Amino acid sequence: MLVGIILAALFAVAGYQEARRFGRQHGRTPWGWNPVVWAVALGLSLVIGIVLLAIAERQGRAAFARELKTAAPGQPEWSSSPATSAQQTLTHEPSVNEAPPTAASGGMTILPGK
Repeated sequence: MLVGIILAALFAVAGYQEARRFGRQHGRTPWGWNPVVWAVALGLSLVIGIVLLAIAERQGRAAFARELKTAAPGQPEWSSSPATSAQQTLTHEPSVNEAPPTAASGGMTILPGK
């Protein structure tokens, strides 16, 4: 979190400097806002992003822990992963009566008469 605060401060300084540079070059700051407002906006946006990331990571860890607790007894924890179902899909042998998939199945015909 300390690294995030330091980065937010650096972004705030960069926002302030960029707004001042733009104001000197063009005679007016972006949207006419004071460079301090731009500094606060850039600093807070980074802080908000860091807070949202921390919340998302915490929820992800909690969901992962719940999945580990609900694994069937005697079954490996990784057995319900998407990779397992993908592996089952790849090893599927089509039956004799099963038609191969087509690229336009379920879509509309673009060329008439085809």
